[in-house]
Amino acid sequence: MKSITKRVAELQQMKARTSKIRSKATRSLKSAKSSYRKSASSINSIRHRISNIRSQLDEVSNTLEHSLAQKESIQRLKINAEERLKQEKERKKQIGQTLEQSSVYAKDRLAFEFDSISDHIDEIKSEIRQRNSIAKKVVKNIQECNTRKSKLSAQVKKTLESKSQLTKIMNESKKNIVKLEKRLPSLIKTGKN
Repeated sequence: MKSITKRVAELQQMKARTSKIRSKATRSLKSAKSSYRKSASSINSIRHRISNIRSQLDEVSNTLEHSLAQKESIQRLKINAEERLKQEKERKKQIGQTLEQSSVYAKDRLAFEFDSISDHIDEIKSEIRQRNSIAKKVVKNIQECNTRKSKLSAQVKKTLESKSQLTKIMNESKKNIVKLEKRLPSLIKTGKN
């Protein structure tokens, strides 16, 4: 009789241990599934964020290209204006020298041409000042674009790093789920037996 009672006690202890193991495995399975869902959700969110950052990066790159082309164009126009200014100053100097040595009739015509060239020189100087002002704005825009582009690139890099960590967590959770789903039925069967 004692041996049956002893055996019953052993079986009850075994059942209690099996029950504890089963409930622990069930909690682990729920935790693994929860971790997997969270990781998958976070990865989808990261993909969306990366897509948005990359579209912003494309936008900034296009603006930067446009600004660089604009800067180059302004520099070309400024060089042309400076060349024209140099030529007009040379013409003005020549007309000034000719003006001193010419007759009264020719002086009137040359004086008019001299004044016209002076006005043209002032226009060219104004044009150069405008180009310098625009060039400063474009350079500032280029600097802002470069700063924004480097920030966005850093964001993409950081986000991709967090994505790889989440992918590892998700894969580990998936392995745990598979392992626990295989183990749980045998624990339930052992408990029933």
